[in-house]
Amino acid sequence: MLRFLFLLLISPILNAQAAPRLQSSCPGSPDIGEVDGAMFRGSPFSVDVVTSGPGGVALLVMSLENGISYPVPQDMSLFGYSSGCMVWAADVVLWNGTTDQSNNARVVVPVPLDPLLAGHRAWLQVWEPDASTPLGLTFSFGLEIWIF
Repeated sequence: MLRFLFLLLISPILNAQAAPRLQSSCPGSPDIGEVDGAMFRGSPFSVDVVTSGPGGVALLVMSLENGISYPVPQDMSLFGYSSGCMVWAADVVLWNGTTDQSNNARVVVPVPLDPLLAGHRAWLQVWEPDASTPLGLTFSFGLEIWIF
């Protein structure tokens, strides 16, 4: 009963579709579409990756609590991108692949049952190759999700 009340009270937080979308104004940006569920330890959640064209190649990238191997967020204007083009996730590639003819791919992400993850934030972002950009990549907005 207490678990039900707890989930009821925090349900607005758990609605990942309402998760904060973090700024990115990169040219030709890919997108993170619908996100099903919050990140619960031991349970998978799914993310829709949307690219700029059918059969597009993309990476779904994640960082935990401000980046482990690369400090995030990073304003990519330091590398020749327009001001406001941000990298929000850079630690782990969760998925790499191509989208279907509708520019979409549903990615199922397993979340380890590790108790050390509880209460931490994760940032997700889609990276897509784009030869017209300084580093050959463009970036979606970031998505911030809590791990429970």
